[in-house]
Amino acid sequence: MLRAEEFRFNEAMLLGRSMGMDVARLKQTGLIEATGDKVKMLPASARRREKAVKTEQEQMTLFGPSTSSGRRGRAGTSRKVNPQDEYFSSAIDMCHALALRYADAHGGANGLAAAKGIALQLGWGADSACCRLMTALVNAAPPGVQFPGPSTSSGRSKQKTAADEFPEFRAWREMLKPVFGIDPPEWKEPVIPQQALALEDDEDEDEESEE
Repeated sequence: MLRAEEFRFNEAMLLGRSMGMDVARLKQTGLIEATGDKVKMLPASARRREKAVKTEQEQMTLFGPSTSSGRRGRAGTSRKVNPQDEYFSSAIDMCHALALRYADAHGGANGLAAAKGIALQLGWGADSACCRLMTALVNAAPPGVQFPGPSTSSGRSKQKTAADEFPEFRAWREMLKPVFGIDPPEWKEPVIPQQALALEDDEDEDEESEE
C-alpha cells in the first residue's frame, strides 16, 4: 500500500474489505485522511496532538465512542497521539508515540534513550502489543520506506520519497534491539542492475562514435 500513499476512496474500500478492514474505522482512528474521492495514509508526524492526555477517560472523552459516564467523544474527531501521553487506545498509537519521541530527541543515541524511557515507564516489553506490531511493521516494510531519497551537497533530499514521508519505519527498526532486545531484519538498499549500466555505457560510446 505504501507504494502509493494516496489513492481513490473506492480502491481503498475494496482493498480494506479484502483485508478485513473498514475505511471509515481507519479514518476514525486517525490512520488515513479522506478528501473528496481520495484517501491518504498519514505518517506519525501528521497524527501529532498538541496536548498530552493522562487517563483512559480523557482519551475516550476526546476520541472514543463513549465513556463509563455516558459521555461521547467529539463527533467526527480522528484520534491523534502525543509522545507524552500516558494512555494509548491501540498498538499503532504506541508505535507512533515512540517514533515521535525518537524524532523529538533528534534520533540517534538520544532518540533511542527517549524511546526506551517511555517504553520502560509504560511497561512495554518484548511481549507487549506495541513491540509485536512494531516488529511486524518493520519486517513487512516495503523497500519504498526503507531508504530516504538521494541528497544534495547541502544534505537536502532531491526528491521526496515514501521513506522521507514515513521516517517512523527507520526509527522503529533502529529501536527494536536497544528498546525491546529484538534483532531487526537486514535491509538492503536497491542497486542499479549491472546490465542497465552496461547499456548506458554502450549508448555513450555510440554517441561518441557518431560525433
